[in-house]
Amino acid sequence: MTLDRRRDLRVEEENQVTFSVLIEEEPQKFRKITHCLTRNISLNGTMISGDTFLPVDSKVTLELLLAGHYEAITLVGKVRWVRVMPSDEVFEAGLEFVDVPPNGVLALNAHLLDQ
Repeated sequence: MTLDRRRDLRVEEENQVTFSVLIEEEPQKFRKITHCLTRNISLNGTMISGDTFLPVDSKVTLELLLAGHYEAITLVGKVRWVRVMPSDEVFEAGLEFVDVPPNGVLALNAHLLDQ
């Protein structure tokens, strides 16, 4: 049996995500914009799955379109772990939300309570 260290309950669902990697040396510049899906989501983080490798500890700007909503939530996440899937073309990453605007917190909380 493994110990689950998560602070919040995660909801298993796929949501569309668009993200760009923040470049620390040049905060106004971003790397390429990429699309992926969430595998699960909570108030403090998400697991994403896609074809772009993200280094651990990198920061990403996310535009998260929650299922059933029309407006995306823009927030900043930090990559906590990465896993290469057996196909070697798909990556999973655990992201911790580190900067979420107040309206994003409200929208995310309301969405999770509806699930």
